[in-house]
This record gives sequence, structure tokens and C-alpha cells, in this order.
Amino acid sequence: MDSKRLLKILKTKYSVAASIGGSNLLKTAIQARTDGADMIELRIDDICRSIKPSDIKTHIKKIRSRVKLPLIATIRPEKEQGMKNSCCPADKERLELFKSIIGLVDMIDIEISSESINREIVEMGHKKHKLVIISYHNFEKTPAMRLIKQQALKALRLKADIVKIAVMATKPEDPGKLLLFCRSWKKTPICAISMGRLGTISRIAGFAFGSCITYGYVDKTFAPGQLSIKELSVCSGIELSV
Repeated sequence: MDSKRLLKILKTKYSVAASIGGSNLLKTAIQARTDGADMIELRIDDICRSIKPSDIKTHIKKIRSRVKLPLIATIRPEKEQGMKNSCCPADKERLELFKSIIGLVDMIDIEISSESINREIVEMGHKKHKLVIISYHNFEKTPAMRLIKQQALKALRLKADIVKIAVMATKPEDPGKLLLFCRSWKKTPICAISMGRLGTISRIAGFAFGSCITYGYVDKTFAPGQLSIKELSVCSGIELSV
């Protein structure tokens, strides 16, 4: 999909992304579309545990031809809850894998913490006319809002098209604090996710605060508190609050 058109959609509509991995990619992607997904996140750190890196392009091409939904490429390092025993444990290996698939996807997701490669990946993505999600994760807690703002501004300086903030809820008030920050952020489209059992509500109600993407699963979860695509499909296409 044309990046300008896709960015316009993300600015106005709440999109449901299905995170998929494993070896039965096409089958899972088709099921995601059937369940109501608007886009597919390819968790390549999981995919390459069962599919050779040299064969991943072939599988992505099949998904593009059959499913016809926008594709996000994500290759999480283990320090960011990426899959253990992945084929690309080092940043250099992740960079090479991004380079090999960039032409087949619509968006790429790279972490703020991947300092050795994120600038090169952002430059590569924009040169190829792809949208770049720059993400910040905290799997232990929800930091103070001033610290979350610092991370969002850092993503902005890295030239993010979309800022993604995913932090763990440890107190009942944490999701509300994050969503209020989300509503205040006007510089780029933003995806705000409060993880864990206490944060599940953010995956459903994020659209009311301007969050542009919610992530769900088809056959296995990739993050704490993640809901299924079937559960999230009711949110698909809802207009974002202003």
C-alpha cells in the first residue's frame, strides 16, 4: 500500500494488527484476515526459529499475494522480549534481515533501544518509502509521564512516522495515565499500549484517546495482556478521537 495513503488511514482510523509467527504463516495470516485484522505484524524473530532466513521472503510473498493486508516487519531482540533461539540475536544480523525483506512490507518497527542500527534502519525505510514505527517498551512498569514523553520525543528525533509506547501496568491507574499522555501527543500518529492484565482495557479503548493501532493474536500471544483478533475486531476502523 502507498505509504501516504497508509499514513492517512493511521491518522484517522483505529487499526487492528495481528501479530503472527511460527511456520504456518500463510494459514495464520488468512485466519487473521478472516477474524477481522486490518494489518499483519510479522514477528520475524519468532518466524526464523522455524523458517530459514533465506526462505522468509518466499513466505512473505505468498502472504502479499493472498491476504493483501498491510504488513509490518518486526524483529525483536531478546532484551525487548524477542524470541530466544532466534536466527538473528545480534543487531548486525537483524539489520541484514531487515534489508532483505524491506521491499516486501509496508512498515518496519525498530526499537529506540537498538541504538547501533535504528538510525540506519529508519533511513533505509524512508528511502524505500516505508512507514517506520519507532517503539519504546518497558516490561517492568509504567514510568512517570515525563519519562514517557522523553522517549516519545527521542522517537520523533529519530524521524518516526509512528511512535509506539508499550509499558507494563502494575497499578490500576497506569492505563489511564498512559492513555491521557496518548491523547496529548499531537506530533505524529501514536500507538499506546498498557501491557499486562491491568492494561488490557487500553487495547480496546485506545482509539478513544487517539491510539492508532492495537495488536492482537491469532493462535499465540506475543505480549502480556494481548487479546485475540476476534475480540479486537469490533474496534476495527473506528474513527480516532481528535
